[in-house]
Amino acid sequence: MSISSELGLLDERKSKSLAYLTDRFDARAKEKNQNPTTNNLTVIFPPWPKIIGAMPNLFLRSALFGIGSSNKLLQREKITAPNGYEICVTGNKLTTSDLKYLDVLFSLASNENICEFTIYRFLKLMSKTDSMENRKNLKKFFSRVIATSIEVLDKKGTNQSYEGSIIIDKKLNEITGTTIVTLNPHLRRFFQRTGFTLLNQNISLELKRHPLAQWLFGYYSSHARPYPILIKTMHELCGSESENIDSFTQCVKIALKKISIAYTKHGKTFNWEIKDDLVSVLRTATNSQNRNVIKNMYRKAK
Repeated sequence: MSISSELGLLDERKSKSLAYLTDRFDARAKEKNQNPTTNNLTVIFPPWPKIIGAMPNLFLRSALFGIGSSNKLLQREKITAPNGYEICVTGNKLTTSDLKYLDVLFSLASNENICEFTIYRFLKLMSKTDSMENRKNLKKFFSRVIATSIEVLDKKGTNQSYEGSIIIDKKLNEITGTTIVTLNPHLRRFFQRTGFTLLNQNISLELKRHPLAQWLFGYYSSHARPYPILIKTMHELCGSESENIDSFTQCVKIALKKISIAYTKHGKTFNWEIKDDLVSVLRTATNSQNRNVIKNMYRKAK
């Protein structure tokens, strides 16, 4: 069955689940209205089930956390971003490895901008051992991100313009031995409505040694129904430094195969094809993404 045929069947299944998804949406809206902390300036995340993997879509769809070398210092360097946004970075070039650390940090923050944890717990959440090497790499991550400033210009009017660091500071509680990290509270503008994605950590862990597969996983996870994308556009958005587009295409095929295997292993669907340098993907969407697709379908029908 072709991807286009599968999309038709998917639409039918989504329509049948409209009542269930609408009920879920209403319940969460009621929870949000009853939660007095949502207007607190320190709140970053919305009232959502707190699982590891909440990440702004803009972080997943741009070269901000790309696959290139991390040994670069940038001075207001423009980073490839989706249409409607401009991103400039001053400081260290961030990569998919940094995104994985940030992923865990966001989960530890819950819906506040203060994270407190032991290094052992942090590394365990990353499925890493508490070794000197892993502690050293974690410390490098904090130093790199604290010293890096991000400037986002939102031309779409979705209130995501931003300039500042992701992490304000990090300190040690010498009494308890825990590390305390303060996230920039203004990050909350990236966690509004459909502006973020909950990543499947089981699948993510399967791809931890493959930067391009990790980036593609995040990119496609942030779309309920991904539009076909040109290889050239993908090359720019992921921050690839490969000068040979044919070589990059082969790397994309290998990465997509790895993602498909990881999805299948965890009972989910990820089908893909590349035709005329155009990449098409059909994947299992989350319930929240299905809800948004259905809402948009009904909005267009009015």
